[in-house]
Amino acid sequence: MLSVLLAFLFMGCASDEEEGDYVTELTVASERVLDCDVFTYGRASLLVRELGDKSWRKVPGVIGFDYERGYEYTLKVKVHMTPELMDAPDREYTLEQLVGKEEKLSENLPGGWTKWEEEWNGKRIPCR
Repeated sequence: MLSVLLAFLFMGCASDEEEGDYVTELTVASERVLDCDVFTYGRASLLVRELGDKSWRKVPGVIGFDYERGYEYTLKVKVHMTPELMDAPDREYTLEQLVGKEEKLSENLPGGWTKWEEEWNGKRIPCR
Protein backbone atom coordinates (compact mmCIF):
# COMPACT_ATOMS: atom_id res chain seq x y z
CA MET A 1 0.00 0.00 0.00
CA LEU A 2 2.80 2.40 0.90
CA SER A 3 4.54 1.74 -2.43
CA VAL A 4 1.35 2.60 -4.33
CA LEU A 5 1.03 5.92 -2.43
CA LEU A 6 4.68 6.76 -3.10
CA ALA A 7 4.22 5.98 -6.80
CA PHE A 8 1.30 8.44 -7.03
CA LEU A 9 3.29 11.06 -5.13
CA PHE A 10 6.26 10.82 -7.53
CA MET A 11 3.99 10.80 -10.60
CA GLY A 12 2.39 14.03 -9.37
CA CYS A 13 5.80 15.68 -8.93
CA ALA A 14 7.44 14.37 -12.10
CA SER A 15 6.76 17.42 -14.25
CA ASP A 16 7.87 21.00 -13.71
CA GLU A 17 5.08 22.13 -16.03
CA GLU A 18 1.76 22.74 -14.35
CA GLU A 19 -1.35 21.48 -16.06
CA GLY A 20 -2.82 24.23 -18.23
CA ASP A 21 0.44 26.17 -18.71
CA TYR A 22 1.24 27.14 -22.29
CA VAL A 23 3.52 29.32 -24.41
CA THR A 24 2.04 32.03 -26.62
CA GLU A 25 2.80 35.30 -28.35
CA LEU A 26 1.72 38.45 -26.56
CA THR A 27 1.44 42.02 -27.83
CA VAL A 28 2.17 44.70 -25.20
CA ALA A 29 0.68 48.15 -25.90
CA SER A 30 2.74 51.32 -26.08
CA GLU A 31 0.88 52.81 -23.09
CA ARG A 32 0.29 51.49 -19.58
CA VAL A 33 -2.85 52.21 -17.60
CA LEU A 34 -3.52 53.05 -13.99
CA ASP A 35 -5.08 50.31 -11.91
CA CYS A 36 -7.71 51.84 -9.64
CA ASP A 37 -9.13 48.66 -8.07
CA VAL A 38 -9.46 48.67 -4.28
CA PHE A 39 -6.62 46.18 -3.73
CA THR A 40 -4.26 47.44 -6.45
CA TYR A 41 -4.88 51.20 -6.25
CA GLY A 42 -2.18 53.22 -7.93
CA ARG A 43 -0.32 50.41 -9.71
CA ALA A 44 0.63 50.59 -13.37
CA SER A 45 -0.74 47.74 -15.47
CA LEU A 46 0.27 46.63 -18.95
CA LEU A 47 -2.29 46.41 -21.73
CA VAL A 48 -1.84 43.13 -23.57
CA ARG A 49 -3.49 40.86 -26.08
CA GLU A 50 -2.64 37.28 -26.82
CA LEU A 51 -2.16 36.09 -30.38
CA GLY A 52 -5.52 36.26 -32.14
CA ASP A 53 -7.25 38.45 -29.52
CA LYS A 54 -8.95 41.64 -30.73
CA SER A 55 -9.31 43.46 -27.40
CA TRP A 56 -6.75 44.65 -24.86
CA ARG A 57 -6.79 43.62 -21.19
CA LYS A 58 -4.90 44.71 -18.09
CA VAL A 59 -2.19 42.56 -16.50
CA PRO A 60 0.13 43.50 -13.63
CA GLY A 61 3.25 42.68 -15.66
CA VAL A 62 5.45 40.12 -17.37
CA ILE A 63 8.22 38.56 -15.29
CA GLY A 64 11.63 39.36 -16.82
CA PHE A 65 10.29 42.07 -19.16
CA ASP A 66 11.40 45.72 -19.02
CA TYR A 67 8.71 47.98 -20.44
CA GLU A 68 9.53 51.29 -22.15
CA ARG A 69 6.70 53.70 -22.91
CA GLY A 70 6.07 54.53 -26.57
CA TYR A 71 6.95 51.09 -27.91
CA GLU A 72 4.68 48.22 -28.85
CA TYR A 73 6.24 44.86 -28.09
CA THR A 74 5.76 41.34 -29.36
CA LEU A 75 6.81 38.78 -26.75
CA LYS A 76 6.96 35.03 -26.56
CA VAL A 77 5.76 34.24 -23.03
CA LYS A 78 5.02 31.27 -20.84
CA VAL A 79 1.56 31.56 -19.33
CA HIS A 80 1.12 29.95 -15.93
CA MET A 81 -2.47 29.52 -14.85
CA THR A 82 -2.84 30.45 -11.17
CA PRO A 83 -5.45 29.34 -8.66
CA GLU A 84 -8.56 31.48 -8.67
CA LEU A 85 -8.22 33.84 -5.74
CA MET A 86 -10.40 36.85 -5.04
CA ASP A 87 -9.11 39.92 -6.90
CA ALA A 88 -5.97 38.11 -8.09
CA PRO A 89 -4.99 37.59 -11.74
CA ASP A 90 -5.85 34.15 -13.12
CA ARG A 91 -2.53 33.86 -14.97
CA GLU A 92 1.10 34.86 -14.64
CA TYR A 93 3.32 35.72 -17.62
CA THR A 94 7.05 34.99 -17.85
CA LEU A 95 9.17 36.31 -20.72
CA GLU A 96 10.65 33.60 -22.94
CA GLN A 97 11.85 35.80 -25.82
CA LEU A 98 11.56 39.39 -27.05
CA VAL A 99 10.31 38.91 -30.61
CA GLY A 100 9.87 42.55 -31.61
CA LYS A 101 9.93 46.16 -30.39
CA GLU A 102 8.48 48.94 -32.53
CA GLU A 103 8.21 52.65 -31.70
CA LYS A 104 4.54 53.44 -32.28
CA LEU A 105 1.25 54.36 -30.67
CA SER A 106 -0.82 51.20 -30.23
CA GLU A 107 -4.20 51.25 -31.95
CA ASN A 108 -7.67 50.63 -30.51
CA LEU A 109 -6.64 51.18 -26.89
CA PRO A 110 -9.66 50.98 -24.60
CA GLY A 111 -11.27 54.16 -23.34
CA GLY A 112 -12.21 54.75 -19.73
CA TRP A 113 -8.85 53.77 -18.23
CA THR A 114 -6.44 56.44 -17.06
CA LYS A 115 -3.05 56.37 -18.77
CA TRP A 116 -0.13 55.84 -16.40
CA GLU A 117 2.18 58.84 -16.36
CA GLU A 118 5.75 58.43 -15.06
CA GLU A 119 5.65 61.87 -13.44
CA TRP A 120 3.01 60.60 -10.97
CA ASN A 121 5.77 58.79 -9.09
CA GLY A 122 5.50 59.89 -5.47
CA LYS A 123 2.39 62.01 -6.06
CA ARG A 124 -1.31 61.35 -5.51
CA ILE A 125 -2.53 59.42 -8.51
CA PRO A 126 -5.80 60.59 -10.11
CA CYS A 127 -8.03 57.51 -10.11
CA ARG A 128 -11.54 58.23 -11.31
